Amino acid sequence: MPERDGRPMPDPGPPTPPLASDVPTPAPALILRDATFAFGDGSGHRGRPRHGGAPAGPTRAAGPSGPSGLAGLAGLAGMNLVVTRGERLIVLGPSGVGKTTLLRGVAGLTPTLRGTIEIGGRDVTALPPEARGAVYLHQSPVLFPHLSVEGNVAFPLQIRRIPDPEIRARVREALDAVRLERLATRSAAALSGGERHRVALARAVVARPPVLLLDEPLASLDPELRGEVREAILALQTRYAPALILVTHDLADVGHLAHRVGVLLDGSLAQVATPDVLFRDPTSLAVARFLGMGPELSVHRVGRCWHHPDLGALAPVEGDADAGAQGTAILPPASLSIRRASSDDTQRSDLDGGTGSAPATLEGIQYPGPGPTATLRIGEAGIRVSVPLHGPDQPQVGDRVVLVWDPNRVRVYPRAEA
Repeated sequence: MPERDGRPMPDPGPPTPPLASDVPTPAPALILRDATFAFGDGSGHRGRPRHGGAPAGPTRAAGPSGPSGLAGLAGLAGMNLVVTRGERLIVLGPSGVGKTTLLRGVAGLTPTLRGTIEIGGRDVTALPPEARGAVYLHQSPVLFPHLSVEGNVAFPLQIRRIPDPEIRARVREALDAVRLERLATRSAAALSGGERHRVALARAVVARPPVLLLDEPLASLDPELRGEVREAILALQTRYAPALILVTHDLADVGHLAHRVGVLLDGSLAQVATPDVLFRDPTSLAVARFLGMGPELSVHRVGRCWHHPDLGALAPVEGDADAGAQGTAILPPASLSIRRASSDDTQRSDLDGGTGSAPATLEGIQYPGPGPTATLRIGEAGIRVSVPLHGPDQPQVGDRVVLVWDPNRVRVYPRAEA
């Protein structure tokens, strides 16, 4: 028993578990405050960088206020974002919206017109790319063909004058993480496409940057190689824990890689959320449309429900929508199911029993992915809805069926918002 001043002290018992507020949270690795970037290299040029990451021409990172000659250029405006150490943020958006510009702006390859960028607790807004602590990897990374695999991975450490024994240890660790240690002495010119991508990833993290920026790293790969490179990204990010921002146009990457997702629309981040929140509750009709959340239906308020002329009551009204108010409803496919129709299934939905339902005709069956999807036609207007099919006893084309939905998962955007 412990003693104090020669007297026994009572046993304190097991240690008290820390309060939730006492558990340390990961430190921010990247902070954007009102950051604004011009498209391209600051001259209005929107071309991609050459040579796997080198800027297309001489560029200088602008200070917080930005040079006056760039003030009127189109680009990304008012970007506010925090990415923590070890976090994976996936950035989605349509082509040309500025996803690459965001990465290049963080890396210092595109001028910052306004606002600030912090990396690893330092304000790097006015620093050149090589001094920022962010590595930008283009979707078609280029290796040095005259060097071996280990020579390519060692290069960032050699230019930093790291001692040779440490270089060898770090290179072995990075190649082990991407499962390429056995190819360390192979010429880069003799690698497959997936191996080249994995070597480029190992080279990107070997210097242990606080921030790793990946510009559509899976875009040019076939399905088998995509899985291979995804595994490499996860392995490296787990081992080295940089803040990772990955740009993609493929929603499948979200499910495999994302801790959070940012949707870039009209020059700004329209929503940043975890995948489950994003797909359950898009904050705007524009976000829901981009995500392909489901068919759009014009609805109006009747009592405490949103009504559609052919489907009846779709969802309960939330908030203070006025009587007769109009809106746009989205029916997410995950909220839908079908069942065979009976002689009683002729009425529009009134949400009795907590579900919505409406009679429909099965027009076609498609196989867009692992499972079949049915196309239903509903009502006089011929509304068409796609519904995933489950189970062995499936209806056939031409059958009368009933569309069933969860009204609590229907998202309605009042017309003023839509």
